[in-house]
Amino acid sequence: MIKKIDSQLEKYDEKVGSSLNVIHTNAKGQISLKDLETAFRAIKHAPDEEMVERLGEKLDVDKDGFVVSFFFLVLITSRHS
Repeated sequence: MIKKIDSQLEKYDEKVGSSLNVIHTNAKGQISLKDLETAFRAIKHAPDEEMVERLGEKLDVDKDGFVVSFFFLVLITSRHS
């Protein structure tokens, strides 16, 4: 599953450029909220600070400071497809 997600992220990265290269997943396929917030700020049509915080709160369902990369992938592909 992680290989599939990595492959999808690579394809998306080719589409939008290198602005999302700040995103790294850990062994569990999770993205840190810090990386996620940095990525949101780097994109062309970045959400405002309040929206970035709200997205982080919604995506970090267990409040451990990490987001499952699948949820992030679904979010970015649904908004840019």
